[in-house]
Amino acid sequence: MKSCLSKFFVSLRYAVIAIMVFPTLMIVSCGRSKHEEAMVETVPLEGVSIINDTLVIDYFRPFIVNNNIASTLAKGDYSGFIGGLKDDKLFTRDLFLPRGSGPDEFGFAVVMPYNDSTIFVMNSNGGHPESLTVIPVGMDGLQSKDRWMRHRIDSIGSIDVGARAFVPLSDSTILINSARYGSPSVFSVINYKHPSLTELNWLPGDNFKGENIVKQGVYGVNTQLYKIGDKFLYINGNSDYAFIFSLKDDDIVIDKMLGETYPDYEDSGNGLSAKINRKAPLLSGAVSDNRIYILQKILNKEGNKVSEGDVPSYGNRVVCYDFNGKRLYDLMLDRIGFGIMTDNYNNNLYLCCISEETNEMDIVKYNLSSLK
Repeated sequence: MKSCLSKFFVSLRYAVIAIMVFPTLMIVSCGRSKHEEAMVETVPLEGVSIINDTLVIDYFRPFIVNNNIASTLAKGDYSGFIGGLKDDKLFTRDLFLPRGSGPDEFGFAVVMPYNDSTIFVMNSNGGHPESLTVIPVGMDGLQSKDRWMRHRIDSIGSIDVGARAFVPLSDSTILINSARYGSPSVFSVINYKHPSLTELNWLPGDNFKGENIVKQGVYGVNTQLYKIGDKFLYINGNSDYAFIFSLKDDDIVIDKMLGETYPDYEDSGNGLSAKINRKAPLLSGAVSDNRIYILQKILNKEGNKVSEGDVPSYGNRVVCYDFNGKRLYDLMLDRIGFGIMTDNYNNNLYLCCISEETNEMDIVKYNLSSLK
């Protein structure tokens, strides 16, 4: 099959958090000091392109699973993509999840990692949950369909699951960055084997005085969520706002704030959606087995710092943290890009960017073996 890899719909704007808390929320530690930043080593890295101009496809929020690149496809006849890596080239292994409303089809599907050999697929109809499918992935791509497990979850009620982030909690539950419309929450736990939904008691304590459904959109739609050991990483995507947290009963417990800028937003006028005023750097993230990587986006497509009111969609500085939120390195890449991913073993970092040669979407690989 002649592949077609075209542009990344990665609107991963990694955000780093300043949070006022509800009574059920505890802050264990917050922020990073200027002294800590000053002591961090800056490491320059040179990359190698792994895409040529014949391998172009539209995809969204890619990640590495069992030495394959997996992603949600933004458009076309299929919602899922699995690509193999060989000799610094990316090639298509499988286009899967055919779009449609039939028994073996998917209406609006989002592909997320479960572990290094399994992916999750959340399917929704009109933004409401329909099913969660667990798919094993081998070194050569997807395992046979008789090993897939598709669980119907439409009985849990109406929540917005369109392009929202979710991560595994157990072999039967996931944590999702969504909740029932208008409720005072932006996180829920879904049991997909015995369908049920439990909302967590938390909303960010910013100064917004409007409807909860507006705030849910700001803190739920354009976000990233990762499992890091026995904790979790949240990245907002509308500002410099993110944090490491734990779960305690039905509460969110903040363990480490990585930054301190709330999204700047207002009601768009309908009580249902927000107008985002972006005045802070935007961020994109990736997580390996024991490291967090955050791309700081402060540049435009041409590599210049943006003026106030413009959207800083690109960057070339990646900050590396451990799972406790300690800042370890500042990586300076030789290219600017808009999204990143990493393998599970800290061997390579991948930058989603625009090819300097073809002006098409590209992926550049950076070897991390020089880091301790």
